[in-house]
Amino acid sequence: MVLTALLDSLPDNQTASAQVPCQVVSPRLVRRARDYIEQHIEAPMSVGDIAAFAGVSARGLHLAFRKYHNTTPMAYLRDMRLERVRADLLRGDGWGGPVSVTTTAIRWGFSHLGQFSASYRQRFGELPSQTKVRASH
Repeated sequence: MVLTALLDSLPDNQTASAQVPCQVVSPRLVRRARDYIEQHIEAPMSVGDIAAFAGVSARGLHLAFRKYHNTTPMAYLRDMRLERVRADLLRGDGWGGPVSVTTTAIRWGFSHLGQFSASYRQRFGELPSQTKVRASH
């Protein structure tokens, strides 16, 4: 009984490893991932693509984005793309002619227009078509 109590009071390597994250990711690696996202923002990409470029596991990247940005890598990508769409709609230029919401959304990597519109409205408080109309006046 004394031996059991003594063993229970000592830390073991299983308990200690359960409390340490599987991988520690530095802010430098997060910046590297952000740079990759911003440099390839128009291209299709996955968390695996971003993580591979940053030199970290997908799980490590996810945990780091949560820690340093309070978001996920894919949500960060979506938000950056939404910002680009909004800038194009406010400028009113779409590759040399009038801007189209659909063309602009597709250009910045949104293939599901219903989800795009809902995300845009949640982020900016208006539909993309409303931004376009407001910008043209």
